Amino acid sequence: MTYDSAYAELWERCPDRLREAGEQWYPLAMTEVEIGCPTASPIRLASVAAHLSPRVSWAQCVQATHQLTQGKARPRSIMTGPWSRALLAWEADDPLSTFSKAATKTEPFARAMAGDLNAAVIDTHMIHAGLGYRPGYNHLSTAEYRRLFGDALAALRGLSVDVGVPVAPLQAALWLTWKETKTNMEVTVR
Repeated sequence: MTYDSAYAELWERCPDRLREAGEQWYPLAMTEVEIGCPTASPIRLASVAAHLSPRVSWAQCVQATHQLTQGKARPRSIMTGPWSRALLAWEADDPLSTFSKAATKTEPFARAMAGDLNAAVIDTHMIHAGLGYRPGYNHLSTAEYRRLFGDALAALRGLSVDVGVPVAPLQAALWLTWKETKTNMEVTVR
C-alpha cells in the first residue's frame, strides 16, 4: 500500500464528525494557547507551543506554553531542548526563524495553528497512518521518519487537491481518523 492509497482510504473512512473536527482542530488549538497570553501574536504563541509539543500530550503542551509565557519554570514533562527553543521563539523578532530545517513537524505545526491552511503537519502518527495498522508497532527511528516523510508529504498534498480540502484541516481529520481507527483495532486485537 502506498501513502497515496492509504491516505485516500483513510479519507473515505473519515466520518463527517471527524472531518468537521479536523476543520476546527488548529483554530481551537490556537484559542487554547491564546488564553494564556492573549496579547502576543498568533505566530509567536504558535511557535512556542509547537516547540513544546514533542513527546507530550496536547494538554501538557498548552499548560507549558502558558507557564513559559508567564515567566514560570519549566514543567518536568517538558524536555530542556524544546523549552530552550520555545524561549528563543518567545523572544525572537521572527519566531519562525527559531525552527531548524529538520523541524518537519514542529514548524508546520506552528504555521497551521497560526492559520496557514497549506501547512502539512507530518508526525509519526501520519507516517504510521500511511503504513497501515500493525499491532504493537514500534516508534520509527529518526532516519526511518526522514526517509518516509517526503512520500507522506506528497501524498497528503495530492489528496488535498483531489478532494478539495486544504492541507491542514485534511491532515487533522486524517490524524483523528487514524487515532480512532488505531485505538479500535488495538482493543480488537487484545
